[in-house]
Amino acid sequence: MSVFDIGFGITGDKEVDRLLRQLKECYTKKVLLKAYRQAAKPLIKAVRSKIEDSGRSDQNLGKGRGSRKSGDLRKSIGNIRSKSKTYSKIYVGPRAKGVNKYRGYIGHWVELGDEYSGVNFKGRKYMRDGYQAGKAQAQQRLKGDMIKAIKSALK
Repeated sequence: MSVFDIGFGITGDKEVDRLLRQLKECYTKKVLLKAYRQAAKPLIKAVRSKIEDSGRSDQNLGKGRGSRKSGDLRKSIGNIRSKSKTYSKIYVGPRAKGVNKYRGYIGHWVELGDEYSGVNFKGRKYMRDGYQAGKAQAQQRLKGDMIKAIKSALK
């Protein structure tokens, strides 16, 4: 189990389970992803609020490598979709591909610090603290959005 393996679900909620059984299999993944993205918003907001700016100025990384600025890690926090073909899953964390290529790569160092790598500072635990702050709101939103999305797909 990884340090970042924390999560929640609403399996066992009778109304959601009943509606999911009625939904055709081809719609399930699409409906779940829509509900997961909406439920991830409070977590993203909470995690972003726990990140402190580094205070560094614009730093050019060299030819074709972009630049780094204070606040890059905060901007990189978002939802990351799992590429599984069998089930839907969304992760919330620092994105390090595409537009965020040179923004989110440092996220694990800031979170863990000298615990798991050779950096010279203590970890800031922004992901853990943000998760704890936004968890309850995200669970409530997931249940409501999932019921709404499933009912609209059944029509």
